[in-house]
Amino acid sequence: MKRKKESKKKAMFFIIFVLMLLIGVGIVQISRAYMDNKEREAEVVVLMETIKEEQLKQLELLKVKEEMKTRAFIEKTARSKFGLIYPDETLIDIAEKE
Repeated sequence: MKRKKESKKKAMFFIIFVLMLLIGVGIVQISRAYMDNKEREAEVVVLMETIKEEQLKQLELLKVKEEMKTRAFIEKTARSKFGLIYPDETLIDIAEKE
């Protein structure tokens, strides 16, 4: 009779120990998952800011692209880079004094 009580106590302590161990492991896993989640959320915030910056750059580039299609831009570029003039124009080059 006494042995049965002792073996039941040992079994009960073993079960409690195993349950406590499982609970501890579960808590550790949950805390790790929580920390990983916080890191991921921080990454998402950084990436969203990067996306906004890149979208602004894209809008600026689209504006420049549209400006480059205008006749005024093409004419200005042709005059400044290539020295082109209209047939009825005369180019006067003023040399700077040294």
